[in-house]
Amino acid sequence: MKKFKTLARLSLSLMIATLVSACANQPNTHLTDTSHIENKSLPPISIFFALPSNKMLVACQEFENASAFNDCQLNPIDWQYYVNSFRDSNKFHEVHEAKNDVDYQLEIASTSFNKDSINVEMNLYWRNQKINSADYQLPHARSISLLQTNSANEDVANTLVTKFISDADQQALFSATYLAQQLQSSDYDKDFQLTEKIGDFALNFKYVYTDPFLGASMRYHHQKFLSDYIDVYVYPIRRIEWQDRRDALNEEINLVRQEIEYVIAQQESLSVTTEDNQFIQLALEHGDTQGVFFDGIISEPGQEDLYTSTYVFINGDKFVKFRATFPASFSKTFVEQALPLIQVPTESHFMAKLRDEYRQKQQLDNP
Repeated sequence: MKKFKTLARLSLSLMIATLVSACANQPNTHLTDTSHIENKSLPPISIFFALPSNKMLVACQEFENASAFNDCQLNPIDWQYYVNSFRDSNKFHEVHEAKNDVDYQLEIASTSFNKDSINVEMNLYWRNQKINSADYQLPHARSISLLQTNSANEDVANTLVTKFISDADQQALFSATYLAQQLQSSDYDKDFQLTEKIGDFALNFKYVYTDPFLGASMRYHHQKFLSDYIDVYVYPIRRIEWQDRRDALNEEINLVRQEIEYVIAQQESLSVTTEDNQFIQLALEHGDTQGVFFDGIISEPGQEDLYTSTYVFINGDKFVKFRATFPASFSKTFVEQALPLIQVPTESHFMAKLRDEYRQKQQLDNP
């Protein structure tokens, strides 16, 4: 009898080992290939655990009410499994745990019905603005969960994270275009236009920043002297009004000056000297345009001085900034040729709403 029990125990052990091995070696049909996504190509993201939505809670309650044997669990998989999966994917520049000062934040909530399936909600936010929601349902391998709970939870987390990354890639969730659509901010890719050639300069590239407050830029290289180039930036005015254009221009170019001085200060061997702001009035085809500019010299011991110049103008509710690698007296010709040709986006719903909200706040603060 003892021998039989021993044989039975050995047989059961063998069956369990075989079952676990079979489950572990079966290809995961839910995984999606994300190998084409470059490592660290996605922006920093912060992962948050959230309570399931009312819809999920109602479904959970209805499931349990249907039978005394039914069991619905809330957030059955530990949050750390998701965080680890995002980090192990190596697709995001950084992965944080419940950090509030990260632009992109992902909330994850889930329920489990009798440990047979996992229902997951993933809500993606940009600076507290929801920009995407996704629902996933996956089977939860009961055979593994009974024997190796950690392995099962890790497998589910890996599968969900892989699905999310694949969907994010297909829908371009982290692109500037997608964010602009969701926020109803300016579409700089379509509405910021300038000719490919201006005088002796030719367009090298156009870059649209993900952050709608940064807008977009174009770089023009001199066709003979390739080390000489001019960057053209277009971005929204961070004010509710700019009737005093001179004041708005002066404030903005001083911020540009501070930015340059800060960047140079990070380099121990470099120093920068900038001249005072100078206001100009350009006579263009569509009328006179007021702007402001300054010159600067970047110095390094034992090296030839480098020149920089910056012009700032206003077009609609946007600043138009020109930054050149040579003095303003030379970049002025490019500026005069480019300004009449440049097309900028009109005020977006996003900026109009922000400005209106700030006006209302000012009225409440100063009745």
